[in-house]
Amino acid sequence: MIAIQSNKFLTSIANLGKGFLDVFVTFGDIVIGAFGIKAGTKKSDIGKYFTDIESTMTTVKEKLQDEVAKNGNYVKVKTVVDKFVADVLDKIAEGAKIAASGATGTSSELIGSATKNSGATAPKADSINTLV
Repeated sequence: MIAIQSNKFLTSIANLGKGFLDVFVTFGDIVIGAFGIKAGTKKSDIGKYFTDIESTMTTVKEKLQDEVAKNGNYVKVKTVVDKFVADVLDKIAEGAKIAASGATGTSSELIGSATKNSGATAPKADSINTLV
């Protein structure tokens, strides 16, 4: 009887670990693609990139919440996941949404084709703080 309960507990821990691994593999795929932005990249591609980040953060959030729901007997894990979602994932998703809205222009317009003599506008502190 004790061996069966022990196996059940170990299986649930292993399944919890596998669920979290699946979530963070998805998260890692975003990081891998982060360094593909060059001067020849189109603005529409930048917008899509940040839209994809927002979408991925939402997916990661949902998967984490599903894993926590399936393993409801781990209260501390739920607390940590909820804090991570609120403090990290939601902020990344919101920042990506804001960044995507700034990547406007024609689909073929390159990010490196800025006009030399145009005056740059200073960034707003609030918009930068949302990304951090």
